[in-house]
Amino acid sequence: MRDLDKGMQYLMQHPVARERGELKETYRVTTFPEGLTTIDPEPPAELLRVMEDIAREVHGRTEADWAAAHEQMMADLGWYDAAGGEKADQTESREVPQGVPAARRLSLELREPAPLDTPFTAPLGVWGEYVLTLAPGSLGFSLDEEKWYLYADPEAEATDNELSEFLATLLNSSTVPVTVWADGRIEWEGDEVPAEHAERVRRDLQAATGAGDAAAWARFSHDTLADVYEEAAPYLRSAATEQLPVAAALKLDVPIEVIEDAEHPSKLFFESEVTFDGETWHDLFLEEPPAELLALKPSAE
Repeated sequence: MRDLDKGMQYLMQHPVARERGELKETYRVTTFPEGLTTIDPEPPAELLRVMEDIAREVHGRTEADWAAAHEQMMADLGWYDAAGGEKADQTESREVPQGVPAARRLSLELREPAPLDTPFTAPLGVWGEYVLTLAPGSLGFSLDEEKWYLYADPEAEATDNELSEFLATLLNSSTVPVTVWADGRIEWEGDEVPAEHAERVRRDLQAATGAGDAAAWARFSHDTLADVYEEAAPYLRSAATEQLPVAAALKLDVPIEVIEDAEHPSKLFFESEVTFDGETWHDLFLEEPPAELLALKPSAE
């Protein structure tokens, strides 16, 4: 049973557990306390009522439910003071918004079925050959219908509509595998990165990772490995940069939205594999720390 549990834990950490079917359309559903619901773009008529019902179920069907659902979401996602259960006056970075929202919203996606049915990909409903899913990280609220907060990120600053929508879609975006080498090479298959974006993407990724600059790359390699193996190898965090083996290369998954949007530098990506010799690759999500890192484990642990 323990082996099965461990296997499931590894599976749930692997990107395939979160992989969703091909995206057909994303609908932004905004609700207001008096009962009005707007959906952009306009969905097929047979999906309109379904989407409205989903949003009302999440946000509350009455004004009293609306306020209560908001308070519960704030409590569940860390907006309240953990010690006393009272709403904090501010987080480390800014003041916490006070009051009942003037509007709330979420994003619903119409997709092909996911290749693997997991808790991360479970649909809210089925429509013909497609499924309807909630976009992770898309739940948000606004006190004035201008500045929006994401429930899932209490520390983040409020964003305007355009940037908020961009950030909320990243978790659901299709990605392009990119290999970044310590010497500064940035590689991908064929034309997966359109030619008009290639130079900018290379430049942004070199700046974000330090590739081509030995000292900057070593720091990036150290921080990446310490973050990924925070639980499995906590000793990496306290190790000096020069104590850790430096990655020869890292494979990154870069969201297509980041590649195609020149206004947002290519600093938003997900590390997936590492190699120390340029030949043997280690899956950062599925495997235990590589032998090169386990060798650094203090004898007392």
